[in-house]
Amino acid sequence: MTRITLSHGKRYFLPQGQTMSHYKDQDVTRESTEPLLGAQEAARILGVHRSTLHIAIHKQLLIPDARTQGGHVRFRRETLEAFREQVMGLAVTSPTSVFAPMESLAELAHLLAERQPAEEVASAAIQGITHALHGIDGCIISVVVPEPHDRLALHVLARYGLPENVIARFERLRTTYKFATTAALRTLEPQICENTATEPLHTGTAEIRRIWQLGAYIALPLVKDGEALGVLLCVSRHPRAFSERERTFLRGIADMLTVALAVRSSCPAAGGVVQTVGGSRGAMRRAEPSGE
Repeated sequence: MTRITLSHGKRYFLPQGQTMSHYKDQDVTRESTEPLLGAQEAARILGVHRSTLHIAIHKQLLIPDARTQGGHVRFRRETLEAFREQVMGLAVTSPTSVFAPMESLAELAHLLAERQPAEEVASAAIQGITHALHGIDGCIISVVVPEPHDRLALHVLARYGLPENVIARFERLRTTYKFATTAALRTLEPQICENTATEPLHTGTAEIRRIWQLGAYIALPLVKDGEALGVLLCVSRHPRAFSERERTFLRGIADMLTVALAVRSSCPAAGGVVQTVGGSRGAMRRAEPSGE
């Protein structure tokens, strides 16, 4: 990066690959007297939480105009206003909004920092998923509760959209048929099907499709230290593709849920999530949605 010193004495670094020519006839020059804006003021101008702003920066959705020697981002007001016009023209509640997934992750990080119970985190996760992704008709988040003859027995923490007869059929067949969720728990790998009419199905999943319209699904195991703690399942009643951005977002949700379940299992009597703000922010950084 190139270091510049503004006339008010503060030193900044230009973004990678940029030179002073990028700022010709603009306010950010060696002679500029207008200070650049920090992250807190930038978030205020954009109308988002600062954690959401940092996710946008980390995924290069928003490029800072400069950085201080300490690594703090700085922006020109024009940069922020142009970004707001480009992105915020979409309603924040729109499924196509860039900010919907980021805000969902930020909300989960907040719940972790506030030591909310895992059930509360799971409910918020489902709300965030259905808010951010179109065409999700059902979600279920379950925790592994081993039994003497069933080490992968599941207990539902939160669910949405899946009818009782589907849940009952799954419980009845789970130990004798193979499902996407049980495959995810056993292999510790995601199970994804974008069209149940054309792709091979697990035997149990095929049985579910006989009683309920199922078009696509994604099942993500919640894994810590090589052990399955639970599973996140999202389904659509119609075929749909899961883009890389959506998969990355769901992996981020899964990371947050794993944090919640890990502490729940270590402190079952408390039933709550004990997590530092720094740790929850670290989980959020690891799980940021891509800028696809």
